[in-house]
Amino acid sequence: MSELEPLTDPAARARSRGSGAAPQSGIGALVPELCVTDLDASLRFWCGLLGFAIAYDRPAARFAFLVRGDAQIMLCQRNGSWETGTLEYPLGRGINLQTMIEPLDPVLGALEAEGWPLFEAPSEA
Repeated sequence: MSELEPLTDPAARARSRGSGAAPQSGIGALVPELCVTDLDASLRFWCGLLGFAIAYDRPAARFAFLVRGDAQIMLCQRNGSWETGTLEYPLGRGINLQTMIEPLDPVLGALEAEGWPLFEAPSEA
């Protein structure tokens, strides 16, 4: 099995070798785990454009736990687990994630430079 193919056995995924550690501040009380079709592309977005960092990962399981300040999110490449219905692109329709990012201007600049469309402009309420 290539490293790019996610492990399909849940026990094997849980036992797979990883790197890094839980965030020093601990794991949040609620951390969303997003199912993604391409972990590498998702990491380029979350880490490269949004400025998150990988706290720990399990490459063979195609899983990464990301942090940026107090914000935490998990990404896992689709592997058949937790799929309760048909998944169609774009995934995540109907979900709204909010995070506080300081400073915001560099993130907006990175997104604009990549031509990344925003569904709605940032605002403060």
